[in-house]
Formats: sequence, structure tokens, C-alpha cells
Amino acid sequence: MSAETTRYPDANVAGEVLAVHCRQGSGSGKSVWWELPDGTPGLGGMSLAGLPLYGSESLGSAGSVVFTEGEKACRALLDVGVPAVGSVTGASSTPGPEALAILAGRDVYLWADADRVGAEHMARIANLIDPIASFVYVIRWAGAPAHGDAFDYIAAGRDPRRLIDAARWSAVVDAVETVAACRRFYGPTWAEVLPATADRLGRIVHLDIAAAQTAAELGAALDTTYPPEPRQPVLDGPRRAPRYEAAPMMAGATI
Repeated sequence: MSAETTRYPDANVAGEVLAVHCRQGSGSGKSVWWELPDGTPGLGGMSLAGLPLYGSESLGSAGSVVFTEGEKACRALLDVGVPAVGSVTGASSTPGPEALAILAGRDVYLWADADRVGAEHMARIANLIDPIASFVYVIRWAGAPAHGDAFDYIAAGRDPRRLIDAARWSAVVDAVETVAACRRFYGPTWAEVLPATADRLGRIVHLDIAAAQTAAELGAALDTTYPPEPRQPVLDGPRRAPRYEAAPMMAGATI
């Protein structure tokens, strides 16, 4: 008896289905292929890198979005009300500029599969979207199983918003510490000396970071703007010393 086939329609922002990604089986025994909406095998000459990100039609005006590797993880997030898109190229390839353009001006949370090829896939995407996204965060799931992704996290009964909050607050706390270090080294005019740094830090916290006279004032402004609870460390998996489950900055970011 053959395994059930799952079909993921890939649509553009207008909701027009351009292709259907088909998946049969799981693990090392899975088979994947593409069909046109009418069932014709293949992509009909369309470029894989040029296909829309899965979930593009449902993104709307969301200011933040989780980016996953593949449709299954993306679908799991969408089903629990988290704005998400997923790459459709496979981890060995990368979506092109046309597909990634939908992320312009948004906060993007990258959630890679828990393996080397998944991390490399998201690193390439991070470099491509850094110039257009409002900010790029990296979600990390401590204790994730090999190849684990958002689907597995949700299937385990966990709320993905915990990791999203941890990623954001890790970056915010890091921004406050960076402001303090800049002021100690450059003095109160540090934002004039390092305008690019001030701009990037401001995008992290969605505040005019240069207007705060001290790091303490910035911290007070953050506490007023955001609820304080998400700043607590998040623990998942084996109980070790408290740590945030997300990298504070995108790898390679200049601050």
C-alpha cells in the first residue's frame, strides 16, 4: 500500500496557485515532486528559485513573520495563528530576490531545521534579506531533535511564540548592553559617530535609540513599550543554566 501524498499549493500574493509541491512518505524514504495546478508533472519552465515563498498569499500586512525551511513547518505555524512563510527550494538551494521581496520592511524570524544543511540554508537567506528586512532574528530551539523544525516543536505541545519572544528579547537586551558600551567608549555623541549602529539598534527595539541619554533611560523606555515578562530566560529540553534560546543578532551583522 503506497504512502499518502500531501500536496502543498504554492500561490503568489494574489492567491493564484502557480505550482503544487507533492510529498509522499517521510524521512529518507520520502519522495517529492512538482506539478502544475492541472496535474501536469514539472514546473512548466518556471524557475524553482523564482517561485513564491509558501504562505505568501496569507501574509497580508503582518509586521513580523517566521521563515521556515519547507511547507510542512510553515503550515504548522500558520495553523496556530503565527504569520509564516516557507522556502520551497529545498535546503540545498535558495529562493531568489523576487520571492524574498515580500519580506521587505518586516521583522523576519529565521527558523532553520536542526541540522547543518538547514543552518546553511538560513544563513544564505539571512544575507539576502538583511538589506530589505526591518530586522533579522535567528530562532534557536535548545535540545531540538536531529532535523527538528517548527512542526516538531508544535507537535510536542509547545507554543512557538515562546521562541519568537526569546529571539526578540535576546536582541533587545543585547541592544541595551551595546548602547551602554558605545556611550562608555565614544561618549554621549556616540550616535553621531556611529550612525549606522544607532540605526540598526533602533530597528531592533522600534524606538529612537539615539534619543535616550543613557542606557538606563533606554531600558526604562523599553519596559514601558514592551511587557517585561518575555525578557525572562526560556528553558526547554534538559534543565541547564538559564540561557536565551535565540542568537541575539544575525550572524555576520554589523553593529
